[in-house]
Amino acid sequence: MERLLVALDGSPHSDKALDVGADLAETYGAELFLVHVMSSAPLSLAERELAAAEYADELASWATERQRTGSPTGEDGGHDLLLHYSDLTHHFRRTMGNHLIAAAKKKLSRRNIDSVHVMLADGDPAETIVQLAKEKLVDAVVIGSRGMSDLKSLFLGSVSHKINHLAPCTCITVK
Repeated sequence: MERLLVALDGSPHSDKALDVGADLAETYGAELFLVHVMSSAPLSLAERELAAAEYADELASWATERQRTGSPTGEDGGHDLLLHYSDLTHHFRRTMGNHLIAAAKKKLSRRNIDSVHVMLADGDPAETIVQLAKEKLVDAVVIGSRGMSDLKSLFLGSVSHKINHLAPCTCITVK
């Protein structure tokens, strides 16, 4: 094994996948690619609550500025609010992704791994991870068996299940 891709989403299974990926990278002297994919789906309830707490000042500032300039914040300004919300959603997900990657890199700093690459991507998690696995010519994808969207995955199929079926390489699913 020369190249491994570890998918990160902040779940406990993802943390274990990072440990397994790091063990394999150390054992085989492999390059390690860490990836977090930012979904374009609406924020979950937990994400909305965290984002509201994280960006409360920014939203209040935005609304105050709209009132000060006489720009609509009600029904007529709904489109503007949605655009602002969309920007905040992306900003929130990017910030959280950067935190996940930074925490993973810090954890790996104690390991004997020569080459660690980090990627933050947008899109459907399964499709994006499979595409990155192809582009980076990885020998294996290491992913947690259940991520942050457990309930949704019961109905639509989990990201790890999709990757196992679509990836051109070995897939290691970690519980």
